[in-house]
Amino acid sequence: MRPRLRANRRQNVFTETLEEITASLSSVCIGRLLSDIRTPRGPQSRGSDSGPGSSSVSWTTG
Repeated sequence: MRPRLRANRRQNVFTETLEEITASLSSVCIGRLLSDIRTPRGPQSRGSDSGPGSSSVSWTTG
């Protein structure tokens, strides 16, 4: 029973860290979406966002 409690504690810490990471990622994504909506849509705004998340940004901008 005791090792199970320890495992549960580790799982809780792991889920907490995962929740923190997802929350920070979602906030960053929301900020990017807001910035994309504020900035005028065009080749300049699309070219500035070059990187691993460029595909998602180009998909949101259309």
